Amino acid sequence: MPEATQSLILTRLAGRTPMPSGEFLADLARHGASMAIYLSAGDPEGVRQALLAGGYPGHTPVAVAHRLGWPGEQLFWACVADLPERVRQARADRQTIFLVLPGLAETGRSKLYDPAFAHGFRPAP
Repeated sequence: MPEATQSLILTRLAGRTPMPSGEFLADLARHGASMAIYLSAGDPEGVRQALLAGGYPGHTPVAVAHRLGWPGEQLFWACVADLPERVRQARADRQTIFLVLPGLAETGRSKLYDPAFAHGFRPAP
């Protein structure tokens, strides 16, 4: 969303394989960007804790995608605050990705899709 978030960070929670210095989830969350978090559904409490520690408000929306494209796929919404409860209730463990979308509630709109905005594929009206 324009003026809310324009970046996407693809990362995971530290686990048995450690993360490099400066790349811990809480550190990356401080950017306030949208995030795609993979290999972390086994510790949704840790994900919530890191996101809150990094500054995301508890009401930040999170799309939870479990086994997309597989039989029995699940796609549902949670917020940072209730993420562990929603994930455990859905039994979403492996093959799950969390999309943290802080700009989702913003009302701004990209100029790219504004009919009055000229660009290489659309001349000025």
